[in-house]
Amino acid sequence: MNDSLCPDSFLLGVNVLSITLSLPMVVVFILLCILLVIHSKTFHPFFTLSFILLIFSYAVCNLCVLLTAIFQLYDENSAVIFYIDKLYLWVYMYIQPCVVIGLIERLCATIFVSSYEHSRYWIIYIIGQALGIGVVHYENVLVENGDYNDTAKNVQFALSICICICLVVLFFVNRHLTYNSRHKSTLTVRYQLAENVKALRTFVPFVVVDNCISILFVLSMFFFEVDFNINLKVCRNLPGYTITFTIFRTILLLTQLFMPLLVVKQHSSIWNQVKSQLARRQPTVRQSIDADQNNKVFKINNVLGMDIAGTNIDYFTQLKVQWLT
Repeated sequence: MNDSLCPDSFLLGVNVLSITLSLPMVVVFILLCILLVIHSKTFHPFFTLSFILLIFSYAVCNLCVLLTAIFQLYDENSAVIFYIDKLYLWVYMYIQPCVVIGLIERLCATIFVSSYEHSRYWIIYIIGQALGIGVVHYENVLVENGDYNDTAKNVQFALSICICICLVVLFFVNRHLTYNSRHKSTLTVRYQLAENVKALRTFVPFVVVDNCISILFVLSMFFFEVDFNINLKVCRNLPGYTITFTIFRTILLLTQLFMPLLVVKQHSSIWNQVKSQLARRQPTVRQSIDADQNNKVFKINNVLGMDIAGTNIDYFTQLKVQWLT
């Protein structure tokens, strides 16, 4: 063991960096959870709850990083760090099952597009969450038994890629269905398709970035033996570990700072509120009025800029059809 490869100054620098960047992220992710709760009626409750659990998991993981760094400043062998690491591992392993649950929920919203808007099968959703927690428990048993090896990392790597592909495919399928349903499908179907697109536009960027981070650290573990948390044993025996760990830890923390911003920008309800708050602070507000007041054409555009409801004539035609059927 060579302490010169992992000096105390390096550990101090890593802890200071972790505290400096993880503290604002804990605050930002918690604030994002609060915003999602406030705007919970924007999307289907199953999607909203899954997304809130995902964001909250990130907040807890960053809180664990923060607490670990604080305790390591005083005693790197503190027993409290062991329990914080256990909590971090549990929550971190829950993120992928949580994404899968959200993915299945959006798949159901696509398949049962004509009836999903009012469906509330909480028993099925709770069972899904229980299965996700069961997967997390199984992975933790593997860790405790020392069987959490490269095979498990390969599974996580493959699952991350599958999640990204499925999300992107779902997004473009819903986009295609939305485009083809204009002026053809009922208002209920068009509303659900519009919600699917908006939900996926909020979900896809966050999950893609999350999976890119996971893939990055799987590769860093293979090639540099660098994982999310510092390994003191490897640090004191592997030359160059300090540099690679610092680089990957910085990438992890800085990348996470942009993830809440992606959600706010893509979440139509939250972003509209942000824009309205900014507009109120402007000294003058410019308003544009259509020249032809007698022949207004009202459009309801989705986040892709496509006309979902059609013209006002089409809207009332659909209402008439629904009343007559």
